Amino acid sequence: MMVEENKSLIEQYSELEQSLKKAKEEIEYYKNIAVETGRIRLREIDQLSRLITERKKAEEALREGEELLRATVESTADGILVVDEKGQVTHTNKRFSQMWQIPVELIRTREDKKLLDFVLGQLKKPEVFLSKVQALYKTSDEDFDLLDFKDGRVFERFSSPLIRDGQIAGRVWSFRDITDRKQAERALRESEGKFRFLAEKMVDIVWTIDRNFQTTYVSPSIENVLGFTPEERKRQPLEEMITPESLQKVQIMFLEELQRDEEDTVDPDRSITIEVEYCRKDGSTVWMENIVKAIRGPGGAVVGMHGVSRDISERKQSEEALRDSEERYRSLFKNNHSVMLLIDPESADIVDANPAAISYYGWSLEELTAKKITDINILTKEQVFQEMEQAKSEKRRHFIFRHRLSNGDIRDVEVYSGPIKLHGQKLLYSIIYDITDRIQAEEALKWELAVNTSLSKLYKPLISHDSTIEDITNTILDEAMHLTGSKHGYVSSVDPNTGENVGHTLTEMLNGQCTVTETKTRIAFPIGKDGLYGRLWGHALNTREAFIANKPAEHPAARGLPKGHIPLERFLTVPVTLDIELVGQIALANKNEDYTEHDLNAIRRLADYYALAIQRMRAEEGLQKAHDELEGRVEERTADLIKINERLKKEIVTRKQVEAALQESGEKYRQLFDTVSDAIMLFDVATKEFIDVNGICQSMYGYSKDEFLSLRHSSITAEPEESEQSIKQVLSGEISRIPLRYHKRKDGTIFPVEISSGTFKLGDRRILCGVVRDITERKQTEEALRKKRKELSQKAKHLEKVNTALEVLLEHLEEEKKKLEENILINLKKFIFPYIEKLEAGGIGPKNKTYLDIIKTNFNKVIFPFAKNQLAGYLDLTPTEIHVADLIREGKTHKDIALLSNVSPHAVLFHMKNIRKKLGLSHKKINLRTYLQSLTR
Repeated sequence: MMVEENKSLIEQYSELEQSLKKAKEEIEYYKNIAVETGRIRLREIDQLSRLITERKKAEEALREGEELLRATVESTADGILVVDEKGQVTHTNKRFSQMWQIPVELIRTREDKKLLDFVLGQLKKPEVFLSKVQALYKTSDEDFDLLDFKDGRVFERFSSPLIRDGQIAGRVWSFRDITDRKQAERALRESEGKFRFLAEKMVDIVWTIDRNFQTTYVSPSIENVLGFTPEERKRQPLEEMITPESLQKVQIMFLEELQRDEEDTVDPDRSITIEVEYCRKDGSTVWMENIVKAIRGPGGAVVGMHGVSRDISERKQSEEALRDSEERYRSLFKNNHSVMLLIDPESADIVDANPAAISYYGWSLEELTAKKITDINILTKEQVFQEMEQAKSEKRRHFIFRHRLSNGDIRDVEVYSGPIKLHGQKLLYSIIYDITDRIQAEEALKWELAVNTSLSKLYKPLISHDSTIEDITNTILDEAMHLTGSKHGYVSSVDPNTGENVGHTLTEMLNGQCTVTETKTRIAFPIGKDGLYGRLWGHALNTREAFIANKPAEHPAARGLPKGHIPLERFLTVPVTLDIELVGQIALANKNEDYTEHDLNAIRRLADYYALAIQRMRAEEGLQKAHDELEGRVEERTADLIKINERLKKEIVTRKQVEAALQESGEKYRQLFDTVSDAIMLFDVATKEFIDVNGICQSMYGYSKDEFLSLRHSSITAEPEESEQSIKQVLSGEISRIPLRYHKRKDGTIFPVEISSGTFKLGDRRILCGVVRDITERKQTEEALRKKRKELSQKAKHLEKVNTALEVLLEHLEEEKKKLEENILINLKKFIFPYIEKLEAGGIGPKNKTYLDIIKTNFNKVIFPFAKNQLAGYLDLTPTEIHVADLIREGKTHKDIALLSNVSPHAVLFHMKNIRKKLGLSHKKINLRTYLQSLTR
């Protein structure tokens, strides 16, 4: 077509020469014009020939690109199906047949209907899938959908029309297996729920994100800190949440942590602390410290992250102030109420300290700056330097240490530390907060829990009629040593007849370490003639006061140790009393560290329970003794009825007193029975009927106490046969703890339990006592963890790598295509457009200008197929309209354009109207020149 157009141009120039010959005065002038024009045409033809050659090369490159693209499609992880407008399959890749499990013979038929019939049987909702497919074949719309399979698989389906020469020539279907991703998302949602309640009550912002940095959960506190609602946050991409500098920092951190995951020595449960500048809703920014941990799927792969963000604006402002101005730093450093230190990370010298630090540590500024941080921090020097290296490299900024004050006190501190450059010296700037009270409060809670747990373990020996004094004292000693960490100890009782302090337990003291006694059962500490007990242990009994001796040899009551006694490094003792009567003693020794008031208080509470046990045993012994005496008297003195009756009356009075004491003791045991944290149930071994339950038991099973007492044991178990077998094993003494059974509540709910049990006698009945703990939450956690480990596999990693490679390859092909088109445009403009400009500048006549416009029009036709891909917004314009639009962009008026184009101004206005219409600017107050300049070429 270009050759024909060039021939037409030559004929037009010939006609021009004939016209010029008629004007004699211009013959020579127009002859020169014709010669020069002919030369231009020849050069133009030569350039066009070269352009055609280059275009053929470009087409060959495109064909090679298509082959590469076809190979890429064949190797992609997605299943591809191409169907023409007649319903015939034109192309499928191997992945498509694998995903849909389609036989090779069926693929070879290339009939879309047969393939459709085959796959419908695999879907949960085939009728919905079929109706949507039929509807899509009638439209040119793109469509995205999810397909659920009967076997649990989930596919993403994407469908788009196949366009050829502007007409729909079929459809392309793409399928991606996202089963693993869906399971990972489910795992992520389950993990979110576990801490959602706590997160919503916190002042800090708690959040979770997936691997694409999309927010999946954020606590309501975000609205108070950043101004966004949780719903608004979930719609924001990461780029809108934080500043560009922080975005780069977060992305680098994430990539580094993914690389660290490949190392075997890295802790998968590690946390990362990172400071990020967040954007508020009002446009301001705020610095926040983020403690981030990975959310992992069952195979250990990272499926997301969860974290806690805390506003550190005040701290950041302090740090920024220090960096911006040393003068402002000095004012802030000296006047701040927070404890601040400047430390040389190379030598560990304390370079400077603010007044708050001087007041806190108790040393003067001269004394403090003469020390090293290793003199204050109780870690070893090597450990301190390791931690300083972390702060120096900004890998960590938050630390928990223990610091020594001038008075010798050791305090727990929270340290925020980072590098600062001052007077050309690189230092560590540390802000220190005393958290001793907070840690002590946490320790107090742990201590209270440990004590309550130990007390709950005492119920069995305390309430069992079969328990001996040795059983009770052994249990109490075990718990006392466990609570305090003591190595040795004993629990004794005072003989009410002789006053001897009888030690029933000796722990390791009798295991070859102590040779005070030859007997291997017990030690009896005698009372002196003056009614007092001797040595350090006797001091507590004499004064009825508990005490601690962390340096026993220096105690006023110390009298040395008997020969063969174990060394006594530390000592704690608590006398056991009933009202004012001394009934026993708990003594402990040789804890690895000093005994504390916590230890003393814990043993006091054990002593109260021990006193109750002694009271119960005395009451039972009194009853038994009274019973034995009554039987003996009936047998021996049946003749003396009057005396027997009198004695019986006395015995009855005594028995009532004992029963009253027993009742009082029983009330104390009832209080213990009702205050433990586990469910306790008592039932008759013979009848399997419940005789008592505590409040926790009623809440756990949903029955009232009256309802419980009308039930049998089979009413609450979901495993009758297994439970019956376990009861037999408990009764025979084979087991005392059942790690897992399934019980059922009143509403029919089945739940797992852990049971500890034992038996005792109540009159002539044998009673089974069971302590039941609901372990539903623990089992759910174990099951969730087990499922997570199964769900994800190494396929996820491989799929990500393949998809990444494919995306990079496709981007490379698209870039190559654009570069080729740009080169063609550049060559056309380089070899043709300069000559047209020379002709325009040569001062030619009106007719020659008309021919020149024809050349420019043909030039626009040549470059239009390539230019339309490069000129955004010009796709629907004709070549003439593109020419007019370019002149408008250059600032020409419609009159200038009419003069340059040798057309009427009315014609230019007509083209301008069409341009505004095709660009969607009709009836809009938008300047056409400004809009055209905004379009990207």
